[in-house]
Amino acid sequence: MTAVPDLIASCWTSGGNTAPLWEPDTSPIDIRTRIETAARTGWQGIGIWHNDLIEIRQDLGLEEVARILRDNGLDHVELEFIGDWWTTGEQRTQADLLRREMLDAAPILGARHIKAGCGLDPTLLSVQDITDPGPDKDLLAEEFDRLANDAAAAGVKIALEPSPFSHLPTLQSAVDLVTTVGNRNGGLMLDIWHIHRAGTSFDDIARITPPEYVFGIEIDDGRTDLVGTLWEDTINSRVFPGDGDFDVPAFINAVAALNFTGPWGVEIISDQLRGMPLEAGLRGVHDAVLRSFAAADRLAAARI
Repeated sequence: MTAVPDLIASCWTSGGNTAPLWEPDTSPIDIRTRIETAARTGWQGIGIWHNDLIEIRQDLGLEEVARILRDNGLDHVELEFIGDWWTTGEQRTQADLLRREMLDAAPILGARHIKAGCGLDPTLLSVQDITDPGPDKDLLAEEFDRLANDAAAAGVKIALEPSPFSHLPTLQSAVDLVTTVGNRNGGLMLDIWHIHRAGTSFDDIARITPPEYVFGIEIDDGRTDLVGTLWEDTINSRVFPGDGDFDVPAFINAVAALNFTGPWGVEIISDQLRGMPLEAGLRGVHDAVLRSFAAADRLAAARI
């Protein structure tokens, strides 16, 4: 039997009517309400987006947010998103400002990891075929090592998330990078949406992935066919676990072989969830996750 892990409501799952690359992309719901509602609906952790983090620090203060988290029993905090960590010039300057904001906040909030990616411009992509050769591999390795070391100094891990609209489009490409670097503070975030859309079989996850580099697992669901572009599909058309076609129980059982003992994130970015009141949405997603774990147990038992 696969025990249900502690669950983190990602920044988008708990953020209300917002999404990546929106203007603004900050949550319209204050962080106290998000934390209290997440706790009331069964979650053990919450995610915070970097632009929300800046507003929270200015308006409420990170120490007060840490107190609210403790008072509500949320033990896990996930920060996102560090991008452009391999770049130069003004792009890198701006990225480093956000990077410093998150690294400074991590020990105050008790963050367990910060998500990072290696993205292209996702709004330009209509197919999964990535033809951009991307940054030099040696440069990526050097800069990822530096990022992991910076995070270690702040007491937080870097969870690198491959995605099909990035320079690391597959799980294998991200595994190759983190194992080449060999920095035990720089690992992987395994998100079912990105793994499925990149064409990796769930049966291959345990074979590809060194367990010691798994820093986080995320579940959600989607339809067999893309709804619009890859980017449009990922920010508008994810569905609650078990309501789509991704075979979430099979994913749960596949990654169970990695013996990851940390909390799992749940990342629903969709028109459906954005249209729901916060409490109803968080409760509905949480209940769907529990049903998916129960279905995973039934699937595993049927194979014995």
